[in-house]
Amino acid sequence: MFHQVRLLTKDMPLLRFIWRDMERERTPDIYEWSVLPFGTTCSPCCAIYALQRHVQEHKVGNEQVLNCVMRSFYVDNCLKSLPSPSQARPLIDNTRELLATGGFEVRQWASNLPEAVAHLPSDARSPTCELWLTTQKSDPQEPTLGLAWHCSSDHLSYRCRSPPDQEPTMRNIYSILASQYDPLGFIVPFTTRAKLIVQLLWQKERHWDEPIDGELLQLWQEWELTEGASWRHVPSALNPADDITRGKVLLELSAPGQWRDGPSFLRQNPEHWPSRPSVSNDSEEDSEFKKSALCAYVSVCLTQSDLAVHDSWADLVQATYLSSHGAAAPPMSAEQRIEAEIQLLRLAQLDSFPAEVKALSAVS
Repeated sequence: MFHQVRLLTKDMPLLRFIWRDMERERTPDIYEWSVLPFGTTCSPCCAIYALQRHVQEHKVGNEQVLNCVMRSFYVDNCLKSLPSPSQARPLIDNTRELLATGGFEVRQWASNLPEAVAHLPSDARSPTCELWLTTQKSDPQEPTLGLAWHCSSDHLSYRCRSPPDQEPTMRNIYSILASQYDPLGFIVPFTTRAKLIVQLLWQKERHWDEPIDGELLQLWQEWELTEGASWRHVPSALNPADDITRGKVLLELSAPGQWRDGPSFLRQNPEHWPSRPSVSNDSEEDSEFKKSALCAYVSVCLTQSDLAVHDSWADLVQATYLSSHGAAAPPMSAEQRIEAEIQLLRLAQLDSFPAEVKALSAVS
């Protein structure tokens, strides 16, 4: 898809590269990309824009295709649900025809109902779907945005990747976390548990390849091996958002539940919904409510370590002004400069003569 989108002439110099075909003795040739390359951060966004722009310019008579491209495409993947194959076939044909006029050939079509794509040429169907149609494979799986789509049962699943046989270090833990591709967020409660472990790792200065041990090692091993029965019930079980903060294991997420289907009470009449709890109730069910509140005033001032990072008095005054008025504050006026300087002088007095300043403050 990327190579079907041409770059603007003025943008081509931004994507220059040199090449000399391993001839180290000669001066390398200079080339420029004329189409979107793979690997640049902007390529997916530019490709999506080009695809949508083409359909918008030909939307008359193609309203269903426009809706499909605008709402059901993720870069070059189209995920669309329709009530019946009779509705899917014309949308597939119209989408292929319109996008082909812009140089976008959409292939690898698949469906949980074979008759929706059976009329397409074999090279337009996905290899998995083609195998299903020709050999009646019982459980065809189609890769979909990093997930596995079981076509016959119309279910999505995650491929379980066994952790590599490596000693747990910061580098290896980050590598394992990065391999958990979850664009739909189905396993967020599971990956959140690992991210909480990473937060604990950063509480101590560590090298990237330093092995972890002790309690943190045990927590990390439990994240890969623990069973659902080892996790206790929490009083806020009716709140799916609580699954994110507390975390769940994959065994729990794979079973039907409120994370996937929503709280069961939403399928009942409002009179059966949970009632608003009273904060004055001291029962065990309300034990998560705070029994008291604290109001406090916190004043933050520059410390000695803050002062050491500035090279000049002018920089220090400017930083003091921005700390009081915000980074987006307008240029400092003469009066504001004086105020910032007085604030710094008071800080210096407090740092050098704390007892005297305390005594003077008590008298005043």
